[in-house]
Amino acid sequence: MLQSRLKGFGMVEALVSIFIFAIVLLGLNYSLILTMEHNVANFMRNTATKIAQSYMDKARGRADISTLSVADNDCNPDATTANSVVFIDNVNYRNSTVKFVSVFNVIAKTSNYYKVNVKTCYKIKGVKKEVVIVSDIYPGKGGL
Repeated sequence: MLQSRLKGFGMVEALVSIFIFAIVLLGLNYSLILTMEHNVANFMRNTATKIAQSYMDKARGRADISTLSVADNDCNPDATTANSVVFIDNVNYRNSTVKFVSVFNVIAKTSNYYKVNVKTCYKIKGVKKEVVIVSDIYPGKGGL
């Protein structure tokens, strides 16, 4: 009787091991999906930061900065028209186009400098995300 118990795996042991293996694979699958989502979010945030920084660099060289009024324009990722303070960039990412909308704002003026910000917004999974860069610009001094 003792010998018959030592012959090998039974069906119950095999099913339990398959069940445990399936649970481990589900956990690995979830971590893979989560990692991919974080990579996409990081790419979008880094791209938005680069775009905002490039517009901030352009703002430092604007001759008409003193003519702009103090405003805090909202950044709308669904904007379709660009103008002197709203800029639209389309970036290709994995066979799809992502729209980044940047808004230039003068948020404070003093006698010798302007505090400006550039907001860049985009949508990821239908949720609005925003990157804001703030800087002081000293007209006539070549930026900072």
